[in-house]
Amino acid sequence: MPEISLLAEMLQIDRREFYKHFHDKSELHAVMVRAHDAQVREHLSQVLDAGGPALDRIVAFLHRMMNIRLGHVMFERPRSMETSLQIEVGRMFRSLLREGCARGEFSIPDVNRTERAIMHATDMFLDRLPRVFADPDEGERPLTDKQIQVYEQLFAQHWLEVMRLLANVPSIAKGSSRRRRAGAG
Repeated sequence: MPEISLLAEMLQIDRREFYKHFHDKSELHAVMVRAHDAQVREHLSQVLDAGGPALDRIVAFLHRMMNIRLGHVMFERPRSMETSLQIEVGRMFRSLLREGCARGEFSIPDVNRTERAIMHATDMFLDRLPRVFADPDEGERPLTDKQIQVYEQLFAQHWLEVMRLLANVPSIAKGSSRRRRAGAG
């Protein structure tokens, strides 16, 4: 976190003005983390509200999480704010899983366990991404075609793991094909 005087200079305000709004850097940091978290929630909520098949929205949700990680500074969080975003993201993802089960898109015996497993696999995947795309000599810039290709290949591998965790057993489709075979005999 930069010094208060540097922040005040960047904002083109006097240090006294700065201290009228924030008592210290930790207060400013907390405000920045809350603003970032609200933006993340909004982006992920858009996926939830989009409608359509749950599997499509799960793919979009995971892509959105990865884009957020690649495109935004991840803040070091104070202990008091450590898990609030994780809890909210987990709740959002579980709602997608439950919806997919209810619609018969897939069948999962334990939504909570599956959500934790997918989020853990996604976190591990995301932790590898910065190393793949990091360029210490340059600041933020658009991804190159090669980086996009690598990202897509890595995501395809990750999606195979997610599908394994989902068990991808379309319960309605299997049941209806069994009924058709039974009726035909």
